[in-house]
Amino acid sequence: MIKNMSYTIREAKVEDAPTLIKAEKEIAKLPGFLISRPSELLLELFEATIIECNVDHQGKYLLAEKDNKVIAHGFLTPLELKAVSHIASLTIVVHEGFQTQGVGTAIVEDLISWAKKSPKIEKIQLNVRDTNEKAIGLYKKLGFKEEGRLLKRVKISDDYYLDDILMGLWVK
Repeated sequence: MIKNMSYTIREAKVEDAPTLIKAEKEIAKLPGFLISRPSELLLELFEATIIECNVDHQGKYLLAEKDNKVIAHGFLTPLELKAVSHIASLTIVVHEGFQTQGVGTAIVEDLISWAKKSPKIEKIQLNVRDTNEKAIGLYKKLGFKEEGRLLKRVKISDDYYLDDILMGLWVK
């Protein structure tokens, strides 16, 4: 557990899943931040990811709390196929009202630190929408490099698409 003057970062627990899904459903209402639509976010999947990461030690799932309220969460999950199992996928979500306060940076830094110590993880990868300039800036500041672009990958409406930027960071 890491304490900051204004928030605490700790491992997520299965009991946190309802709070995490509620926050993601709110953010998913805003086009272009998450791929998932609110109706596609399922409690069972959140619980399973927390168990896989923190209980089964396959990855790492962290959250940040301020005044007993969850304000951000992020996790690394290794890819399943043997040939790419040295890569972990990063997901980070800073909850509404807490963006640009450094909490996302802190969680990603903690996840990078964990990955560097992991005997399995050599690389972290992520996808970010091309319109999310603040997130792209954060990832670049932390050493991630753009590795590719998926054109018109995210369909926002019948005639509006966003590109997904693929980014990676070698930790070994």
